[in-house]
Amino acid sequence: MEHILDRIDLPPVHKTLGGKVLAWSKETEELTMQYQAIPEFLNPAGNLQGGMLCAMIDDAMGLFSLLVNEDKFSVTVGLNISYLRPC
Repeated sequence: MEHILDRIDLPPVHKTLGGKVLAWSKETEELTMQYQAIPEFLNPAGNLQGGMLCAMIDDAMGLFSLLVNEDKFSVTVGLNISYLRPC
């Protein structure tokens, strides 16, 4: 059976962010993603820059929305993120 992940082109930012789908369960609606925090994504303190982390979260949520909503694309209308400590 063909899976949506086999027939869609993920957005270029997904590749730029080093995104990788590790697992997807339609039954439990669980998506496991991995991203690569390359040196260009770090701030001067050596931590992942907050905007890059936010982009990774937005990318993952966009793909999750596509998967749970049966191939219907969605867009981010609003995104607010607050950080408690560096990552």
